[in-house]
Amino acid sequence: MEIITYLFPSELLKRAEEITLAQLLDTPCTQPWIVSAISNATLHSAAFDDNRADTQKLDLAMNRLLRDIEPAERMALFRLCSSLHQSRKKTLEN
Repeated sequence: MEIITYLFPSELLKRAEEITLAQLLDTPCTQPWIVSAISNATLHSAAFDDNRADTQKLDLAMNRLLRDIEPAERMALFRLCSSLHQSRKKTLEN
């Protein structure tokens, strides 16, 4: 499988700096998606073969963050993501 990544414009990255991970984790409508994204990113990081020190440091920080979220809470958030996906899929099918 070919891994494709994108170089986002500096203006977009500058605007992204206005949003913190803490805000995303503390906001109900983004919380399940962010936990899921971080989990998926750490599970699949090896596929990107990125051995830069800053990438490895980020991966370690994300793993530590996930470890600090109670497993039952993580699973509840994953189930919520799944439920929302299924609901959206049914809506689109109708």
